[in-house]
Amino acid sequence: MKHFSRLFPLALTFVAALVLTSTAAAQTDAPIPLHMSVLDQIPATNASFHAAGVANGKHSSVASSTLKRGAAGLDQGGQPHGFFPADLGRSPGGASIHRAQHHLIYINMPPSHWGNVAQFLTDLGRSDYIQILDQYVGAHDGDRYTLGTSFQLNLSLPAGTPLGYNQILQIVHAAASISGSGYGHIYHLLLPQGMDTCASFGCYQPDLGNIGFCAYHGSVTYQDAIGHAVFTVLPFAGIHGCEQPPTGTTHSQEEDSQNAFVAHETFEAITDPDGDHWYVQTLDSLYGNEVADLCQAAALFPDGFYYGLAQNIMLNGRWYTVPGMYSNRNHGCAFYSTQ
Repeated sequence: MKHFSRLFPLALTFVAALVLTSTAAAQTDAPIPLHMSVLDQIPATNASFHAAGVANGKHSSVASSTLKRGAAGLDQGGQPHGFFPADLGRSPGGASIHRAQHHLIYINMPPSHWGNVAQFLTDLGRSDYIQILDQYVGAHDGDRYTLGTSFQLNLSLPAGTPLGYNQILQIVHAAASISGSGYGHIYHLLLPQGMDTCASFGCYQPDLGNIGFCAYHGSVTYQDAIGHAVFTVLPFAGIHGCEQPPTGTTHSQEEDSQNAFVAHETFEAITDPDGDHWYVQTLDSLYGNEVADLCQAAALFPDGFYYGLAQNIMLNGRWYTVPGMYSNRNHGCAFYSTQ
């Protein structure tokens, strides 16, 4: 089992080789009720996860890589080994996701609580922005990542108890039992404002001043027919330390902030679902960073708070606030595949 820490604030990854199981899923616009049972407590043989850290002034965007020889990595998208140290390397045997359906799991609140994540993911899948990933996944056709079945889950937690990692795996199992598993499905768990969550690498507990991460993506292999599943965990992003500045689009600050982390985790779930494929492999301070990590930036604003530095761009005819994504082709952060 490969195990390494990400060399940037508050991010940790555990990696394992996982297997593929895929079933069909119907597409729908309205969320359907999701219920968990004892059958969803199936043990998991392997799990991987990678968290996006808190916004701070120390983690700056990689506008372009330093033109120097670095430690030799593996296949770096056709570029000379080690020449651009920030370029993502590709590990043999790892997987990326060529096409998939997104499944949103709204917990305890209606979809509007998070803005309109379904519309954002639809527009994202039809944009030039998502095609930055073509160079990593080996596909070039449009509209490959579409909206599938979404779910509404009502979950009761004891007062002061955060949502645990095992509970998250049970939720993913319940949804995958309905809509399918394998690399063709990505499950996004949307946690409402006020719901805390903890995992082995830290906690999201803004009410206690403990923000160990803002979001994360992961994968798991269950010991039953469901097999392998890919997911993201998206706590409410409209909090200091995770939010974008109040100078974004016509959407609310909370919605812009949520969309920025949906984009971050979606891009990384696609390029590195199991933590063993596309990431920086040069042996320097960037080692282990994924496609969105390299462009995660924040700055101190006049109000005394740090905010993310996502930019306003148009996706499928609508304006959104999104972070740049690292492009091996450009050796820097990009917002369009043609940059």
